Amino acid sequence: MKREISSGAIIFRQRRKKMEYLLLQHDSKIHHAEYWNFPKGHIEKGESEVEGAVREIREETGIKTLKFIPGFRLAETYFYWRKNKRGKKESVFKIVIWRMAEVPYGTKVKISREHEAFGWFSGKEAYKKLKYHEQRNVFRGGEKFLKTVGTNSAAHKILAIVSSIPKGGVLTYGDIAKKIGMPKKVRWVGRVLNKNTDPAIPCHRVIMKNGRSGGYNKGVKKKAALLKKDGLEICAGRIKKFE
Repeated sequence: MKREISSGAIIFRQRRKKMEYLLLQHDSKIHHAEYWNFPKGHIEKGESEVEGAVREIREETGIKTLKFIPGFRLAETYFYWRKNKRGKKESVFKIVIWRMAEVPYGTKVKISREHEAFGWFSGKEAYKKLKYHEQRNVFRGGEKFLKTVGTNSAAHKILAIVSSIPKGGVLTYGDIAKKIGMPKKVRWVGRVLNKNTDPAIPCHRVIMKNGRSGGYNKGVKKKAALLKKDGLEICAGRIKKFE
């Protein structure tokens, strides 16, 4: 079975404090029906996920200026059939890595030849345009993420601070709240980290002030396993370094 990996982004803009999402309509001659999706495409050799997304977005929409929202990364998976070089049908396992990116209101869009149209849609409108269950799940995940983290600069600072925690190191929720200048927002720090879906941001390295591990959106067992890989362990509910 063949395997393909693509990268793309849920692109949005703000209009009067409301979100509008960019969708592209693909060539109906290829898809045999009206098909809308967010910009995406194959990751080329030597490219990172983000580099691939940036290139594909530029090629498909003409958009060059993007602001990626930290903390969001979801994978969509599905199977499809295609003809190989010998003209025979083969099954392909497709993985699409999605991120979220904001563009300024008024950004011009110039679609590629493989698309018929584009549109900016409200959340409800975009959801209806998306045809497949997997697409809708990713989009719903993105909407929920925006409600908690969105374009909030303080939330972005939280994620940036956590990204800088080295292997073997930890910070408390309170430490992070102080670093962003909001010492009383300890619980909010936890809520922001709970919404993180990007494995590159090591949220497992954030613990409680009493030394306990605290919560984790993938479960406390997963957090303990990741801490162990970092050379730390939970002993009697407390974080300790391996001797």
